[in-house]
Amino acid sequence: MTNAPIGQWENVTVNEEGAVVRLSLNEDGLEGEMPPQLGNLTNLAILNLLGNQLTGQIPPQLSNLTNLTRLYLS
Repeated sequence: MTNAPIGQWENVTVNEEGAVVRLSLNEDGLEGEMPPQLGNLTNLAILNLLGNQLTGQIPPQLSNLTNLTRLYLS
């Protein structure tokens, strides 16, 4: 847990308004199902989840990511 502003978080990029536009969590040891809350990041353009141990289906909430141009899953 951190008290740092989100724009200072490692592997997170925000735009001038502070909205998350890139989330690079490749090879971060993530396990389990992909959280549907990712669909709330509607300004997200790049989502990188390569090299993790994610299971289950891709949440339908990801269809809310209308600005998404790159999605990396493997």
